Amino acid sequence: MTALERLISSEKFDTMVLVICFWVVVYVIVKILAVRAGVGDLLIQAYKRIDKLRKKCLQLRMLCTSDEPMKNLDKSIKVMKKVIKAEKRASKVMMMYLFDDKGDLDVASAKALVDRIPDLCRDAVVGVSEGRDTEISADFDKIESNIRTAKDLLKKAAALDKKKELLQV
Repeated sequence: MTALERLISSEKFDTMVLVICFWVVVYVIVKILAVRAGVGDLLIQAYKRIDKLRKKCLQLRMLCTSDEPMKNLDKSIKVMKKVIKAEKRASKVMMMYLFDDKGDLDVASAKALVDRIPDLCRDAVVGVSEGRDTEISADFDKIESNIRTAKDLLKKAAALDKKKELLQV
């Protein structure tokens, strides 16, 4: 019996493999929970969540500006709920960042822009239900502008944070 065969067949090796597997599973669970909670680089998490919000807004725009928007009104309301949920997630991450750095006006401005998006989406859905087709594209243009500006402000804040970190080193 070679040394490798003795090592693999021993009880200590089995225990070691089980302990390693246990800690890998614990690490994966903690990592998933941390990412879902927004722990880590909060500005990057906020940027990603704003991208998801943008996708939901584009989905809502497609439904509201289709040929028959009244037929899609139920789907629009369901997507509207997803927009609200995505906005809350993005806003929560920015709020956590502002909890640590209350003086960052860029992130505060980005949060204010993101907070207005569900109201603009509601106005667009109400416009579809009332038959005001001309104002809908203007509402979605405003939403897109808010998202673009918020993303730019987050990039600016992240760059300033990196500069501050480099100056401290």
